[in-house]
Amino acid sequence: LWQNYDFGGEESTGNYWENNIAHSCLWGFWVRKGSNTVTKLNKVQLWQNYDFGGEESTGNYWENNIAHSCLWGFWVRKGSNTVTKLNKVQLWQNYDFGVMHWSTSSLIIQDSILADNSFSIFNMVVGPSPLGHALEDKFVEYKNTLIYGRNPDSPCDEI
Repeated sequence: LWQNYDFGGEESTGNYWENNIAHSCLWGFWVRKGSNTVTKLNKVQLWQNYDFGGEESTGNYWENNIAHSCLWGFWVRKGSNTVTKLNKVQLWQNYDFGVMHWSTSSLIIQDSILADNSFSIFNMVVGPSPLGHALEDKFVEYKNTLIYGRNPDSPCDEI
């Protein structure tokens, strides 16, 4: 585990995080340069930074996770050229983003609910480098997902 991270690892493989509850800490479930991590049935609330996320990671599985009242619900940065898939996640009342995806990987959000976030989804699928004059097939796909805006009476406005 990283210092200041409640669940996380660098260059780790095969972690399995299931049925955890995390409350009022700095970081959530985070994978950096890791692979094949399973994160499911976890609940995170009142975090100062990211609830769930990954950086430069491959083959990770995110399912049935809930993020509530945090800075960012789910964050992917510098992903691999694989597909990042969020399945059956609930991201609500997060102060900045429900999903912040700034990565080279494509994104699939399926059977999920993103509600009452300041900005529910920010997608930026990047690459390849324009200097290489290459073409890659990248996509963002939403399947059976409910996305709705911010409630004017949200307690986030009082923060």
